[in-house]
Amino acid sequence: MSPAEIGLTSIAMRKYGGAFVRKLGEALEVADQYNAQTLEIAFPVYFKKYGPGSEFYGELTHHTMKEEA
Repeated sequence: MSPAEIGLTSIAMRKYGGAFVRKLGEALEVADQYNAQTLEIAFPVYFKKYGPGSEFYGELTHHTMKEEA
């Protein structure tokens, strides 16, 4: 994932996730590229649910695009 995708995935996790996923989003927010990749490998289900291509991720990108218009 690109740094921008990591950032939006972190936001989606913190905004829409339960207690555990919100903490995972916090960890992702401060992770460097290597640790972000490690988290993605360790928790693929959550990255699929909140990352690029997911409904939650789409909500964020939709709102971001609306605000920029």
